[in-house]
Amino acid sequence: MGNIKDAYYFSHDSNARNDPKIMALLNTYGVEGYGRWWIVVEMLSEQCEYSLPIKDWAYNALAMAMNISTQEVKEFIQSCIDEFELLDTDGEYFWSNSLLRRMEKKEEVRKKRSEAGKKGAVAKHSHSDDAASTWQTHGNAMAKPEQTHGNAMANPGKESKGKESKAKESESKENYADYVRMTPAQHQKLIDRYGEKAAARMIEILDNYKGSKGKQYKDDYRAILSWVVNRYEEEKQKQIGGTMLDHPSWKGVRVK
Repeated sequence: MGNIKDAYYFSHDSNARNDPKIMALLNTYGVEGYGRWWIVVEMLSEQCEYSLPIKDWAYNALAMAMNISTQEVKEFIQSCIDEFELLDTDGEYFWSNSLLRRMEKKEEVRKKRSEAGKKGAVAKHSHSDDAASTWQTHGNAMAKPEQTHGNAMANPGKESKGKESKAKESESKENYADYVRMTPAQHQKLIDRYGEKAAARMIEILDNYKGSKGKQYKDDYRAILSWVVNRYEEEKQKQIGGTMLDHPSWKGVRVK
């Protein structure tokens, strides 16, 4: 993972302690365990893909934040995965599906507000131009009332229906492999961000994992962002390392 996101607010239900899984955690670890859980969630929310690697440095960081031993952190995280089912893992990273859903929803709200702000700025900028052309538009409408009325009657609700059909199309998911489904918009975002070849390999990695493990995700696109991207990068680094060792300049060099 490496990079840390800027600090943002994320939603926390006021009755989270009444969740059966949280209640089970409280029964085993007490109020201290409840505090440990939210430290884990906070640290996950700060990561670029909202997941942490199963590595000593991650456990050490959590141990420092919780003021407990690294071994105690390992046992706590494993309990959250196996016993309480509050965390999920692929064997290399762990994450909270609940957090992924919340952060995705927050990102959608942020984008909508940003788009609304841009539209408002454009509307304000063009207001003077609209006012200047009012008389000309009015004159054209008065000159051809039959044509304007005819177009409106011939295509009632055409624009709104078009928008509705586009919205439905963007929401529907399609198969991009035997076990991988996402919307065309999500697939395009994956290609735009990582390239077509990389996106295809990421989909293949997730497809193989889901097919062999019988694993199901609510959102395959988010699953790719949460851990498949890192798996792909590690795979690519190994390929680069192998290529370097095959280079003539490395012949005869002993690798420890």
